[in-house]
Amino acid sequence: MRWQPAGWPRRDSFPSLFSRPSFRKVGRGKKKPSPPARRRQPAKGAPASRRSGKAALRASHSGNPGREVDDQPPLLPVGELCAALDAEKIRFLIVGGTAAVLHGVPMATVDVDIWVDLPERQYVRILGIAQRIGAEILSNNVIVLQGDQRVDFLYRIDGLASFATEWKGASRMSWARQAIRVLPLARIIRSKEASNRPKDQIQLPALREYRACLAAEESKKRKDWRK
Repeated sequence: MRWQPAGWPRRDSFPSLFSRPSFRKVGRGKKKPSPPARRRQPAKGAPASRRSGKAALRASHSGNPGREVDDQPPLLPVGELCAALDAEKIRFLIVGGTAAVLHGVPMATVDVDIWVDLPERQYVRILGIAQRIGAEILSNNVIVLQGDQRVDFLYRIDGLASFATEWKGASRMSWARQAIRVLPLARIIRSKEASNRPKDQIQLPALREYRACLAAEESKKRKDWRK
């Protein structure tokens, strides 16, 4: 028996005071999972939440997979003609006054001149295309599209090289939603000088002036770049 001072209570008299306390082991970092929270159900007739609204919008985008979202407007008559020529694998160049306008020359023209890569004896192929797109045939090389747009088909042009040669140096543009090739401005001037018709003589001064303006602007850009 251990010695203890007089007057002190005996250890066995108050076991609860002198006994070693017991501790309950609790794991570190382990928390008892809380029960899942109950979601409140919206009342009948109440508007849906924002999150549910977004989900509804996403679902509505699927819709009918066969429906076209953005319907393209119909082609212009001249665009339909260019597409028909492409479908028949017939190469063509836009020439004359229309080509000058496409290059930006401020002038007016009443018809469209198209140089086709075909021998003149195959004009029947061009007339067949004209019939398919609903154009009016005036002659072997002249048709009128819907909207009274006259088109002149050319099989050779005075003052120019062969079609294959001019095709390589042609300008690429987009016109009436179609990729086309246009005779360069310098070659347009050369062809009009060779034909020398009255209307060509009227248009030549404007064409030359516009080409001179383009050359001056290009020269200025080069000087600014060198600086």
